[in-house]
Amino acid sequence: MKRFFFDISHPTHVLYDYQGRDFEKPEHAHELAELIAIDLHCSDADGWAGSEVKVRNINGNCLISIPVRNLVAA
Repeated sequence: MKRFFFDISHPTHVLYDYQGRDFEKPEHAHELAELIAIDLHCSDADGWAGSEVKVRNINGNCLISIPVRNLVAA
């Protein structure tokens, strides 16, 4: 198992994941990052548009970055 950390990078600040989660495959960490980004997109009450969910490894290296899409006005 490998530990991955899911930070939310906003243009004005970063919310760091200090705990992380263990996954057997990196693809599972990628899937969770996508779900977090979708969740932030759907609950944009806190202004998460323009943010990114960044996945880091135990060494702090950023492995992937998933953008939080802007909500489209209806």
